[in-house]
Amino acid sequence: MDACQYCANGSKRLSPTFRMDTLFIVGETGLRRGGTFWRHKTHQNGLSVDIFVPLRDQDGTSVNVPTWPWDLFGYGLELDEAGHAGPLTIDFDALAELLHELRVQIEKHRLKIQRVILYPPYIPLLLKTVHGAMLGPIQPSFMRTRAWVRHDEHVHIDFLPRE
Repeated sequence: MDACQYCANGSKRLSPTFRMDTLFIVGETGLRRGGTFWRHKTHQNGLSVDIFVPLRDQDGTSVNVPTWPWDLFGYGLELDEAGHAGPLTIDFDALAELLHELRVQIEKHRLKIQRVILYPPYIPLLLKTVHGAMLGPIQPSFMRTRAWVRHDEHVHIDFLPRE
């Protein structure tokens, strides 16, 4: 998961053009070498991560996803079909840029993206952004049907070792 940590933490190992004005919050990951992870079929092999969607307020400022226990540690945020929750809006271009950068970084670690789970109505909104056009190589990885959890406030990514 080092590549994901580089992207989420804004490491100097990122591409020089990667935006540094956006907050990315890592959610559930599982154990580094895998193992039982309560309530999850995934997150048990050490190759899955949830990253909360980047949010902007009405002024365009990047803001944290509310991760208090009463907000279900971020998983309780409910966004509408367009990615809005009151004054908060998903920054789909920033999310697309993160996914692109993540793909670039994990190749250095002999990994590839196996599956991306995001609320299906958000996929076209993501792909029509400037950075969404760079997601061609991972577009087949997007799960286009609804998962049992909505995935409106986070994107779930499964990695797979390269052969």
